[in-house]
Amino acid sequence: MNPSDQNQSSLSLIEQELVHSLLSLPQKIIRHHGVSGLAQLVLHELAHDHNFKLKKAIYLADNPEFDHLLGVAGYSQDDCGLHAADVWQNPEKEISSINESLYSKNIKNFLQKSMKAQHLDFHNKEEIEGVGKQLGIEKPQFLSWDLKHGNHGLLIFEYADSSSLDLLRQKLFTHAAALLGFCPIF
Repeated sequence: MNPSDQNQSSLSLIEQELVHSLLSLPQKIIRHHGVSGLAQLVLHELAHDHNFKLKKAIYLADNPEFDHLLGVAGYSQDDCGLHAADVWQNPEKEISSINESLYSKNIKNFLQKSMKAQHLDFHNKEEIEGVGKQLGIEKPQFLSWDLKHGNHGLLIFEYADSSSLDLLRQKLFTHAAALLGFCPIF
């Protein structure tokens, strides 16, 4: 048995599917890089039950140069019935469908002054929770990371059931969320 077979066998089938799903995302991002609204599909993939089991999620981009915090993508578990099981089969159609949901529309219309330009701390829990609650997330949690050109990414989310989130998912989520930063913002 070679070492990679041994490592794979130590992961459960569900964990293997999670790892496969996350490792396939960069290829999907590259394959569909020209699709307007690509971040919407990546957020949908990350949020779905087979990955990080989110109830709601908001991806925002903070651009201090233009002084805005912009809603890029939104996900609500309640809207999942509106899409195909595999949103990557026809991404343009699925993005159009996702963009028709009221929650997604509200997020894409969100615009306020840049937090970074106002020298607000992206680790200030109260500030971020305020934005999350303003956008309909009852128990907001967040991740943030630097983006290209001095911009900043912010993911505000709520787990569908945080008690069911295993240790592997908790460890991978921070890194996987940063994949949103590879999606163009049109």
